[in-house]
Amino acid sequence: MTTPLRLTLVHDPLCVIRYPTLQSYLKHASGLLEHCTDQSFFSVTVTPTETSAIMPASFANPIMDPTVQIEDGWMTIRVEGPLDFSLIGILSKLATTLAEASVSIFVVSTFDTDYLLIKTEHLNTAKTALAQAGHTILDPSPPAPEATNTTTSTSTTPPTPDVAGFSPFALERYFAKHEFSAPYLLCCSDVQPLTQSELLAMADDECKELWDTLSLGYTESQGLPLLRQEIAKPHTETTMDDVLVVAPEEGIYLFARALLKKGDVVVVPWPCYQSLSEIAEAIGCTVLRWVPKEDQHGALSFDIATLIELIHHNHPTLVVLNFPHNPTGLTITNEEMATVVQTCQQQQEQECWLFCDEMYRGLEQDPATRLVSAIDFGYERTAILAGMSKLYGLPGLRIGWVITKNTALMQRMGHLRDYTTICCSAPSEILSLIGLRNHAALTARSMSIVNTGLMAVNAFMSEHQDLFAWHPPTAGSISFPKLKISAKATVFCDAIVDKVGVMLLPSSVYGLDGDDRVRLGFGRSNCLECLTVLRKEVRSVVEALKKKE
Repeated sequence: MTTPLRLTLVHDPLCVIRYPTLQSYLKHASGLLEHCTDQSFFSVTVTPTETSAIMPASFANPIMDPTVQIEDGWMTIRVEGPLDFSLIGILSKLATTLAEASVSIFVVSTFDTDYLLIKTEHLNTAKTALAQAGHTILDPSPPAPEATNTTTSTSTTPPTPDVAGFSPFALERYFAKHEFSAPYLLCCSDVQPLTQSELLAMADDECKELWDTLSLGYTESQGLPLLRQEIAKPHTETTMDDVLVVAPEEGIYLFARALLKKGDVVVVPWPCYQSLSEIAEAIGCTVLRWVPKEDQHGALSFDIATLIELIHHNHPTLVVLNFPHNPTGLTITNEEMATVVQTCQQQQEQECWLFCDEMYRGLEQDPATRLVSAIDFGYERTAILAGMSKLYGLPGLRIGWVITKNTALMQRMGHLRDYTTICCSAPSEILSLIGLRNHAALTARSMSIVNTGLMAVNAFMSEHQDLFAWHPPTAGSISFPKLKISAKATVFCDAIVDKVGVMLLPSSVYGLDGDDRVRLGFGRSNCLECLTVLRKEVRSVVEALKKKE
């Protein structure tokens, strides 16, 4: 492989413009150039047969000439220079890497360097391919949007695509649209929730007393001591002081903000729950994606060798793991986990942290495949996230926890927590304590529901092998089958929920370019009922979509 290059993503959207003549360009030139600054990308090429320009998309908005052809939707990756003119093969090797990933490019070369223009919808694929080829992708935060006067606007659409520097959480927005209106939810990641009365009936005498005498005042910022003791019990050499009780999503945010800074490199499994990558991107980190391999039958697998290569080539500040994995239901072995931990320990150029989202740990179809918690491997730069939502069937409590033995990190998260929730809900802490003290009963209940649901999904998929490529997950309460139809998953899911009332989750909410998979959950007790409704109408929906093509 050639010497790795440093490549920078330029967030300004560009357009490519073709003018019918040079005179046509010159007619517009003064109006265009007055917008230019030292930060603008503006390139003009004149040949005997064509005059073309590349410029920020905003520059082209005022052009109303029907003879001018405008193609927008381009982003730029800059090769960090200056590059010596004697260098050979720089562009050809980058182009070959992208061609093998089915990404076309538009190239602009300057005195000092080269620019690769890539269509926005192919950008994630390009970044992944270049990173896996050993190149470093620098991804600075996009500039803050200018203030927009909306006093006279009647639109409810936000004026910018981001929310305070974050991209909208696509999965949560899709749920917000359908979760409480669709009668049949077949994409939920949790296990059938208990009722409060069911959980309280399991309380021991101490918990009953705590519940009956509970003060609805503020709670301890780090979490109820009894609850933190219960959380720490299953882990070797872990004490209550290593535990911070949080809302599950909050734990990801606090950890990322406490650890990361602009310019850090972060490796994440891809696809992933959006906040595992989005917070790092908003901070200004370079996020590298560990993408599973797909065989000819649509089966996915995470190759540890690929992850190890990403770590060795890029020396990340943070490696994120999520096993059992959301949304594929895949997992890795304890030997593979040990290899990742060892690789992080061996990074000499900078400290390499490990953050493991273990929300689905304990929901393995075969208990023998259950991973040892990452915190128990003894690597001091490790943090884990877990909670009550998935394994225990108690998502409404909004209780999770981060465990780390690193005192400095724990203190930083505690200070940041003063700016988020400050502390947890007092009733939720007591109810979580009851749940943890009934670990065996609740996990047995969850696995019974999950196994029943998975059997129903297996039967459904065997009847619809022409529509779905199905490979049963090995763990968790969700799966990620591939569509065999020509329609995009988003189009398919929208049609299913509109016409059938069954909610599935399209792969587009995970930022996947292909959008050819759906997340299907089987942890709810009405899974069979949902599948029965879907079975009656799915083929008619597919036929209707074919007619629209």
